[in-house]
Amino acid sequence: MGHDTDVLGLFREGEEVILYQMVFRSGKLLESHHYSFSNIAQEDHELVQSFLLQHYLPKEDLPDEILLPVPCEEAASIAEILSAQKKRKVKVLTPQRGNKLTWVKMAYENAKATFVTAKDEKTIREKTLLEMQERLHLNKYPMRIECFDNSNISGTEWVSSMVAFTDGKKDPKRYRKYRPKLTEGVDEYSAMREVLQRRYKRAKEENDLPDLVIVDGGKAHLNMALKVFEELNVITVDVIAMAKEEGRHDKGMSLEQVFLPNIKDPVFLKRTSPVLFLLQRIRDEAHRVAITFHRKRRSKAIVRSVLDDIPGIGPAKRKALLTHFGSVKNIEKATEEDLRAAKGISSANAKAIKTFFDTVDRKPLKQ
Repeated sequence: MGHDTDVLGLFREGEEVILYQMVFRSGKLLESHHYSFSNIAQEDHELVQSFLLQHYLPKEDLPDEILLPVPCEEAASIAEILSAQKKRKVKVLTPQRGNKLTWVKMAYENAKATFVTAKDEKTIREKTLLEMQERLHLNKYPMRIECFDNSNISGTEWVSSMVAFTDGKKDPKRYRKYRPKLTEGVDEYSAMREVLQRRYKRAKEENDLPDLVIVDGGKAHLNMALKVFEELNVITVDVIAMAKEEGRHDKGMSLEQVFLPNIKDPVFLKRTSPVLFLLQRIRDEAHRVAITFHRKRRSKAIVRSVLDDIPGIGPAKRKALLTHFGSVKNIEKATEEDLRAAKGISSANAKAIKTFFDTVDRKPLKQ
């Protein structure tokens, strides 16, 4: 195989299918990909034909030949379409013998191995979730878990994050970020209460409630969350709270505390517990998203509150200044000559910037 060839392998178990693609360029394996399909009622040849049309038609860089794991009635027609697109012959073949059949068998073995690995991982996740249900006395199997975390840096505004895990895996398309609107001052409980009310009022209306909700915090946080669900008349969702001792988020040796409804003392899970590991992953992901969101908002607010007040400095010049100097603090320290070195900054702009920073009555930036 000295030219460009794509090899497809297919493994099926019931309605679960893995399609494995090996990409050879100039006779060398360049890369491989796998595609998972669930609840597939199509026959194998129908699935392969659909894949060929959906995957290869939009591509500009097509191989010289595509080797299929099963015969397809439309192979000749598809080859003709691809050839017209590439403006040279593209073969779509189902090998019966020789080296090409060996490559297809290899792709099949890779598809099978990928399926087995995924199935093993799913089995482990299911076992962990079943253990979580039992250990934490949950009413429902926690297929979908939503977790909330608040972030408040240096006394500035609160933000909240919600992350979702479905079947024990991250589900980023369900992530949400919130800015509490009604909260005044630094009040974490009010911020969390508002966010929970907003989220689950809407989730109830849309019939989109999770199985388990985790709030970051202790017994007081849990009681507040339970009160929100009571007010919303949501009774089908399990709620727990989780916190490190002393509220720490570091990776030290502090014990994790899990607070459950109607149980006075927190539950402590073994450090080696798969349930604890999953809970930590979920909580830490919520914390990461909240912190990242807050830092982005804080950074934008600093830039907006300072540079937007300088006459003659619009969005393009503000971006040029930040790109050139890296921070508002560096812009403040720059000389007029330094400022003029930034793209699009005129002498008049440089003078206006210096005048602004020299005359505005405020504390120096600590950015």
